[in-house]
Amino acid sequence: MTGRRFSIAAGVALASLAFVATVAGAKDLKPTSFGAVYSMEVEIDQIPSVKSCAVAGPITIKDQRTETAVGERWHEDTPSLKQTVAMTGDVAAWVREGFGQIARQSMLQTGTAGKPEVVVSVARIWVQETVYRNAEYDGRVVLDVSVNSPAGASCWSGRVEGFAENYGRAGKEINYQETVNHALDRTIATMFGTTGFVDALCTCGAPTQ
Repeated sequence: MTGRRFSIAAGVALASLAFVATVAGAKDLKPTSFGAVYSMEVEIDQIPSVKSCAVAGPITIKDQRTETAVGERWHEDTPSLKQTVAMTGDVAAWVREGFGQIARQSMLQTGTAGKPEVVVSVARIWVQETVYRNAEYDGRVVLDVSVNSPAGASCWSGRVEGFAENYGRAGKEINYQETVNHALDRTIATMFGTTGFVDALCTCGAPTQ
């Protein structure tokens, strides 16, 4: 009987130590940041090709957000203990690089004189990291887009977004970057697959017959 009581007590003690270690690990999570460094993550066959009549003039990229914080990280067992994730660097340049890469793959011509201007505004970037032994990452990018005639008239506007998931070691900068890059790629691919956007590039500012 004594041995059984000792076994139960030891089990309770080990469970308590495991819980304390988990909470301590969660408390050890600190705020972190990652740089806005672009690399294409989406598969090429997920990028739509635009119609040949779709030709863009200048591409204007704006970051309308007011904060560098783009998400949160927490331990799976203590989700109430959240820490901030920030994205540093030139986010507008990051989006411009992604736009250019996906445009080339979609056969969209840009920078053509006399053609519609595309204005892209960054509405939201979000990434969350759930940590256990490794970590799961979820990312989302939301862009507001408008197509304007060479004379400045609005021809089309809309909002597009993309989502991505990732898995890897906790707190690694490359894992955050891969996640938001993939989400950005999917957002821009969604833009190029939107009928109203493509039709506006074909007809905006064209002379009436």
